[in-house]
Amino acid sequence: MNDDQQQIWNSAIRMLSMREHSRHELKRKMIQRHFDETEVEWVLDQLETEGLQNDARYVEQYIRSRCNKGYGPSRIRLELREKGVSDELSSTGFKESEIDWFECIKDVKNKKFKGKIAADWNEKSKQMKFLEYRGFTHEQIRSCVDDTEFD
Repeated sequence: MNDDQQQIWNSAIRMLSMREHSRHELKRKMIQRHFDETEVEWVLDQLETEGLQNDARYVEQYIRSRCNKGYGPSRIRLELREKGVSDELSSTGFKESEIDWFECIKDVKNKKFKGKIAADWNEKSKQMKFLEYRGFTHEQIRSCVDDTEFD
């Protein structure tokens, strides 16, 4: 390993010691620090080979973390795409996560609206827009927001 590669390695290890990063994120950060792209790719390959950087592990951690912060699967999937994670790897992560999104949305709604059932269309609309913004699917939102009063 030459001096530049060692610098890239040390920098990447520091970042990974704080939290998981996707390969794409690490590459972007290293290039922003003006490291040579070829050298960055070589170091990232080494990190992956040694199991120090793993996109599947990153996806698993990211999904769990964002769910715990009250975000739904649609938004998380979009964020993962923005972070350079493939749709295939993202889908696998969601399948393996075993998160009950219907429980998650109930928790988010109860925390935000303090368990209040929508008394009118305006309140129902407000709750639905909030949950949609948080990235929950229409099916999950319908299951959570009581619409029997308005049928």
